[in-house]
Amino acid sequence: MTSIFGLNFGLNFLLSGSLQFMWGTINTLQLSVGVGLVELNMPSNTKMLTTTLIGITTFDFMKADDVSETLFEFTPEMDEPFNDNFDKLDYSTHAAIVNLGSAYYILVALGMIALVKLQFKLLSHCTKKSPRISESFKKIEGFIGKMLAPSVFLRLLIESYFDMAIGAILNLFTVSFDNFSAFQSTILAYILAFFVVVSPFVVFVKVVLIFKNDKFEDEVTSRRWGEIYSSFRPSSLRACFYYAFFFLRRLFIVLSVTMIQGLPIMQLAIQLYLTIWWISYMMDHRPFEDP
Repeated sequence: MTSIFGLNFGLNFLLSGSLQFMWGTINTLQLSVGVGLVELNMPSNTKMLTTTLIGITTFDFMKADDVSETLFEFTPEMDEPFNDNFDKLDYSTHAAIVNLGSAYYILVALGMIALVKLQFKLLSHCTKKSPRISESFKKIEGFIGKMLAPSVFLRLLIESYFDMAIGAILNLFTVSFDNFSAFQSTILAYILAFFVVVSPFVVFVKVVLIFKNDKFEDEVTSRRWGEIYSSFRPSSLRACFYYAFFFLRRLFIVLSVTMIQGLPIMQLAIQLYLTIWWISYMMDHRPFEDP
């Protein structure tokens, strides 16, 4: 089942298609699985279901936890799970690298592709005296650039935001620079923490500017940034709040299950309040063209 979703995820990137209904389903499942992080005694069948779904909702297609634990050697404190509920849902350490799962290796791969693109750009610049060679390098750079379109990063951000928030916060509980693996994970945690806090506001401002400048139907803008507004109603400026609220809801859920320890009823109450508030926003403002 995880492999099927992984195949769809890859095809969406390669074909630049739209799988809004699948993304919506996965985003809902993410929050359903998130309830399992609350410090409550869940029935065994519920635990089994959430354990099955966790690989899909976190896009951990490669079972990267095992790979990370083999490649990296963290301090004993970082290797300990936050609590039993986190451990059962595959957040088995405090290390951000491990908790990100496959998303970490996707980010590394995208970074390497960006470096290759930069190399071809430099080669194109250095071979200007030979127009044919320079043009060939420029075409290769353009082809690689399509793989690094903003839509790819935006979809990765949207679907991995929950894991990024968990990975950053858990790692910051056990900041360590004792060895190179711990150093890498801690630096990654600081970067993710900044990214998690800033992303809702950056995405909100970008969508507002697209609406204000009337670039909703612009082809170039749609190709680059369509992931964050393509299904919205053009006449609904209130739709601009959608992804800001989307990110902040997940951030508050993660903060509630990590910062408020020993108070499961309060953790659950916060999640329920956020859900009611989210439903009210969706019913009142109807940001999407399709119901």
